[in-house]
Amino acid sequence: MKSILTQLAQGKKSLEPRFFNPGDQYGRTLEALSVIESKLLAVLKEDELRLFKEFSEMQSVLNHLSNTDQFVYGYRLGALITTEVFMDTNSLAEKWLGNTNE
Repeated sequence: MKSILTQLAQGKKSLEPRFFNPGDQYGRTLEALSVIESKLLAVLKEDELRLFKEFSEMQSVLNHLSNTDQFVYGYRLGALITTEVFMDTNSLAEKWLGNTNE
């Protein structure tokens, strides 16, 4: 059974759809990438085109694996930080409230 974090990272489970604004940095970068890809595809010969498509597919798989790993790692790190915060509440209270033994 896959973890919930892995399923979330892979898009098999989601809370709500996410959209991006075409005018933000992500949208502009995606547009630029699309233009460059179109220009590249126009000049490649059949064998080169096949090789480029294979490269693109493998890059996509690698990105998916890397994104999944980064999502799970980041989430676990956040949970670990949260755990540390709750485990150390006394010293935090002492800093803000003074000596709590009075």
